Amino acid sequence: ILGLGDYLQELTGRHGPVDRRTVDEAFAIMTACELPLQKRLIEYLAGKSGVRLIGPARTDASRVGTVSFVHETLSSADITAKVDGTGIAIRYGHMYAYDLCRALGLDPEDGVVRVSLVHYNTPEEIERLIEVFEAIL
Repeated sequence: ILGLGDYLQELTGRHGPVDRRTVDEAFAIMTACELPLQKRLIEYLAGKSGVRLIGPARTDASRVGTVSFVHETLSSADITAKVDGTGIAIRYGHMYAYDLCRALGLDPEDGVVRVSLVHYNTPEEIERLIEVFEAIL
């Protein structure tokens, strides 16, 4: 927890005790960095034939930076294996949401492709991921 306080102070440029204002400001900074990345990736995936987004397609501050999807003909495991070969780390699976996968008509063992975007990712990294997806999807 002490390291987290230092990190939040680094993000905000604030010093002294980490209070609610520091936390709120840090999370606002993180959100502002993540939203354009989410928007770019979600718009790309939403426009891809055969891709089904899992979760909200909106890109606003109420959405976390995790984007999940499935493909109608490619398995989540195969997509992830092909992406991993490029040096980009994404994952697949049920993410411990077995019942949700079943309710969505998905095989829990294959689950979804999951891309986790965070505030230190760059637009260039998202463009690179999209280029990789373009060759796979």
